[in-house]
Amino acid sequence: MTAPAEEERTFAYTFRKPIGVVGLVSPWNFPLAIPMWKVAPALLSGCTAVLKPSPLTPLTSALLVEIFQQAGLPGGVLNLVQGDVAAGEALVANPAVAGISFTGSLPVGTAIHAGGAHRLLRTQLELGGKNALIVCDDADLAKAVDAVVHGAFGQAGQRCSATSRVVVDVRVREEFLDRLVGQVAGLRVGPGYDPASRICPVVNTARTEAALAAVAGAQRDGGKVLCGGGRERRDDLPEGCYVQPTVIRDVPWDSELAQEEVFGPVLAVVDADGFDEAMTIANSVRYGMSGTVFTASQSRAFEAIDRFEAGMLHVNRPGVGAYAHLPHVGSKASQYGPPECSPEVWGLLHRVALGLHRLLSLGTARNTPMPLICPADEGHRRDVRC
Repeated sequence: MTAPAEEERTFAYTFRKPIGVVGLVSPWNFPLAIPMWKVAPALLSGCTAVLKPSPLTPLTSALLVEIFQQAGLPGGVLNLVQGDVAAGEALVANPAVAGISFTGSLPVGTAIHAGGAHRLLRTQLELGGKNALIVCDDADLAKAVDAVVHGAFGQAGQRCSATSRVVVDVRVREEFLDRLVGQVAGLRVGPGYDPASRICPVVNTARTEAALAAVAGAQRDGGKVLCGGGRERRDDLPEGCYVQPTVIRDVPWDSELAQEEVFGPVLAVVDADGFDEAMTIANSVRYGMSGTVFTASQSRAFEAIDRFEAGMLHVNRPGVGAYAHLPHVGSKASQYGPPECSPEVWGLLHRVALGLHRLLSLGTARNTPMPLICPADEGHRRDVRC
């Protein structure tokens, strides 16, 4: 950016410079897309990068880095580190690493941010979600049910934007639940390579146990399981971690299932007496990844858009995913730093402010002092000899 200077014969402008080495820590649920969301802006910013994928999906990132190498990327520009906690901690602690981009759980993201705070490490964190879909009393129930099935059970619920709560107006609750359970009960659980499968396995036994524990906890809190609730067991199933798609009604709004991320095919249905109460319940969690409303009222839709405490909003459509040309952004505890897939990812660059006074011309003696304003965040001047 060029700007007028306070002094005569002075040229003032700002430009951007890469911050240096960045660590890119990616999850297992989108093992190609999310590393690319991180690698592309890092390299285009002029940074060198160290990619550390989840230990559950190491091969995809290895192949990705190999493709970059085959395309002619110079050695040392994009590096790969495999490992679990120790590898991530080493990136955060290494003083040569100027920034970390992380996608994953809130506890790990918080630990990364706290671990680098003493040296002012730049962090970009995309964290969890406990996303609500509100079904108003004037909603198209058939479309709302389709959206819930897609949002709650696609990819077995293993998405940060998954619909994990339905907040339904009590006036349409029974009809909505009848339609929903009818669809969910017919979803076939199986391996992803089977074209007949509608629900894939969860990623490992730990996620299986977490989903089943969430169901048990919801029942202790007064929730009623309408369908699913256990492991899928069939003679034709190959080895895998299969959890039945589960719908639980009468879930208290402040219970653990209604407040905390499960990352599995478990849906909490929470009652609301009217739109205002539904909005209050939707915003009652610490997360703010996505929010969805189904209504026939234009004014109510725009009021929901204004009141939702979430980064990605949807009206009368599934509440998962993001358009490729729009940011993937959350609010509250779902996001810290610049959102991915947005112009703000150029936070991997820092601004430099420069003032050139009495720019040298032909015939000017060399070694003449020229005042130069160095990076604005350093706040000091130097004499540079030309």
